[in-house]
Amino acid sequence: MQFVIDPANIPEDMAMKLPAKDLVQKLALEKAQAVALRHPGAIVIGADTVVSIGKHRWSKPENIREARMMLSTLSGRSHDIWTGFCIIDTSKGKRVLRAIKTRVTFRDLSKKEIDAYIATGEYDGAGSYQLQRGGNVLTAKIDGDYNNIIGLPLTAVLSELKKLGVRT
Repeated sequence: MQFVIDPANIPEDMAMKLPAKDLVQKLALEKAQAVALRHPGAIVIGADTVVSIGKHRWSKPENIREARMMLSTLSGRSHDIWTGFCIIDTSKGKRVLRAIKTRVTFRDLSKKEIDAYIATGEYDGAGSYQLQRGGNVLTAKIDGDYNNIIGLPLTAVLSELKKLGVRT
């Protein structure tokens, strides 16, 4: 089986007034549909991840100032990581759309700790951190699928692929 990474290159409108779960599903669907048009006879997986806390829904920060604001807001609080994924079987015309939530609690972070983390350059993930790298020192607790935080909820994706008849 051949795998190809083909970015959808679609606009990601974070301003849509949707709950985080619905937003990531909508974006994952749009990405998968855009790529599916270019790959007939393929299994296409599109995904999107956001951090949700209170009224905020964040993807990746646009700059250091925004990263600092996100990390300061997350400090000492719990937030949800939502990853939506869409699998399209272009040969069978079947589609799966799901969203998985993982709750992460940050420990209280000082301004110095936030600045030190930003200085690592690892702030280019959703919510301004990457748990699989140095961002693990920011957390106090994780409830749910660790893989959902670092990219893709593999157990759920593999389960859905199996239902579609894909050997994994």
